Amino acid sequence: AAAFELGARAGAEVRDTGPLVRGPADLVPLLEEAFRGCDREHFLALHLDARHRVTRVETVSVGCLDASLVHPREVFRGAVARGAAALIVAHNHPSGCAEPSRDDLDLTARLAGCGRLLGIELLDHIVMGRGEHVSLREHGWPTEDRHIAPPPAARRR
Repeated sequence: AAAFELGARAGAEVRDTGPLVRGPADLVPLLEEAFRGCDREHFLALHLDARHRVTRVETVSVGCLDASLVHPREVFRGAVARGAAALIVAHNHPSGCAEPSRDDLDLTARLAGCGRLLGIELLDHIVMGRGEHVSLREHGWPTEDRHIAPPPAARRR
């Protein structure tokens, strides 16, 4: 029974009672739990239904201390297969500073463009640090224009 329970938890699938997402603050507790104790960068895709409830949390990539290799194909694969209406991506910075990098901004712009092509809107990219987070949407939402400045400081909880 314990093995089955561990297998179910490892899938990190949230049932239809997943949190309703009205803004990034609604996801902070879920993301803090997902990233707790991580000493490497993890990149997650949160699948949402048409009512913006989280239906699945999928680990897309696990990287090293300060980087994670992420490809749009991997980010959207599960969302397409499961019929997600929208997507939010998130990753942690093990350094504790939630300030997004230029690579984070470029990746977000690329994912937003891919989402438009697939009909799965990328609602946000949240960068988690220790006790702080940055929602790229709240800070000027990068588009395919790569000349957007990084957001100012991270939001502390």
